[in-house]
Amino acid sequence: MGSVLNIVAACADLKRAAPTASLRLRAHRRGPDRAKRWVAALRDAKPTTPAGELYLGSHWTMCRDVPAAALAMGWKEAHLWVASAGYGLIPAGRLVSAYSATFAVGNADSVSSAASGAGVSLDRRAWWRAVCSKQRSIASLAANGASLLFIGSPAYVDAAHEDLEVAVSVAKNSRRVVVVTSRGASDGLADQVVLSTGPMRTDLGGAMTSLNARLAHRVAGTLTPREWSVDAARTIAAEVESSAPLIEPLVRAPVTDEEARAFIRRELRAVDRPSASKFLRRLRDAGHACEQKRFGRLFRQESA
Repeated sequence: MGSVLNIVAACADLKRAAPTASLRLRAHRRGPDRAKRWVAALRDAKPTTPAGELYLGSHWTMCRDVPAAALAMGWKEAHLWVASAGYGLIPAGRLVSAYSATFAVGNADSVSSAASGAGVSLDRRAWWRAVCSKQRSIASLAANGASLLFIGSPAYVDAAHEDLEVAVSVAKNSRRVVVVTSRGASDGLADQVVLSTGPMRTDLGGAMTSLNARLAHRVAGTLTPREWSVDAARTIAAEVESSAPLIEPLVRAPVTDEEARAFIRRELRAVDRPSASKFLRRLRDAGHACEQKRFGRLFRQESA
């Protein structure tokens, strides 16, 4: 029985600082050497912030707390790693620079130019292979008897799919590889997935955007190393879901002025015709809350 839990959490869109022009993926033209040029731009930057402190919002706040929840259940070691469209797989303590790159579609800094379909998956997976260090793969974290917990949206599961499949194959016990996400995965990972669903918010609280992290936190804070398995995690998920038969109205997570400013700056760079009402709607659609008058004031300050 392994006593080490490696926790891999998808990064967050909201960041503590704005990136320079060269660290916005849109600045690098598409082509076979795009990933190489992107990695070179990251290497030339001067990192100042630990990765675990770069990201803002309720999803990442909850992810940071998962290792402590696991240690309280008897794990000797619980390590937090970041799955990033910009950096690949990195430890939460590594110094990084602010950047803008995403596996989501429809964004100026998306790794894929496709709108949907198989092309998106092909682009995401190719980017993960190119950016993720060959010496530090997700599969390497599942070796030597360590257990693995992956927390991420379907887009991040899709991007890291091949790496996760290898992790399952090299794990001493494949049932100790757990993937918490909001949609089922294709063959090769289907048996590892623990689904988060809307009704769970009644029990777990928070916004939909942090639901994967909240469910993972519940699992990590419930299972001992001896009990750890995807089957036990699914049992916990089923109990959470059954305790909340009705979906409550959307609960949005409030943002600080700093978080709202970071969001506004990012949106200003991404759209041609900015407006406070449009940006506030996007912020709220992402599961965050900000009073209209306060948001309008911050928008005017950032767009001046």
